[in-house]
Amino acid sequence: MHEFTLLVRAENPTFTLGDSQGYANNEVLSLAREMVNRGCAKWKQDIDEEGVLKLLRSWQNEKNATSLQTIFGMPSLTGPSKKIIKD
Repeated sequence: MHEFTLLVRAENPTFTLGDSQGYANNEVLSLAREMVNRGCAKWKQDIDEEGVLKLLRSWQNEKNATSLQTIFGMPSLTGPSKKIIKD
């Protein structure tokens, strides 16, 4: 995870350490979901699959809103919140 966090901080220098860790965590969860969907892996028994999917949907919606705002310059759309992972 440390390496992923460093990559995020290199790509987005304005991110705080917490923001970078949250972003990296979501990317790793997204990769894990993709591997499970393809049958290459299984979720551990103590993982709440529905909670992970809900978190990833919310995160993807925030990323999409930011992309649309960047593309169309629509001020009514909001970007991703600083805190992506809930405690």
